[in-house]
Amino acid sequence: MRGIASGATGQAADGLIGYPIGAQGAENWLSQFKTFLVEFGDRIGGGYRFDALLTTPTWRDHPLLAVQLAAQFLDANVKSPDQLRKESRELVDAEVHALCVHCPDPQIVENFQ
Repeated sequence: MRGIASGATGQAADGLIGYPIGAQGAENWLSQFKTFLVEFGDRIGGGYRFDALLTTPTWRDHPLLAVQLAAQFLDANVKSPDQLRKESRELVDAEVHALCVHCPDPQIVENFQ
C-alpha cells in the first residue's frame, strides 16, 4: 500500500498518516484504492489471530478497515512485514550457526542440519 498515495501526503484530520493532501492526490489515491478493492475487497484480513465470522464485514463492505490496516505501514519509521520476517530469519540462522559451531559432536550437527 505504500505506492497507493500519489501526490502530497501528510496527516489527515482523522489521524491517518500518509493519506494524500489536496484534490489531485486524493483523486489519484481514491482511484487506486478502488482498483485495490476490486482485487482484494472480499478479504477481511485483520491480521494474525484475527477471528472472522460469516458476519464479519469485508474490506469492500467497510473500506476503512483496509485503510486502517494499511495506515500503520505508511509510517516511514515502521518496518515492513517483509523486512521483519527477513530480520527474524537472519537471527534464527545466526543462532543455529552458533549452536552448530559450539556442538562438540559433528554427528549431532549433521543430523540436525
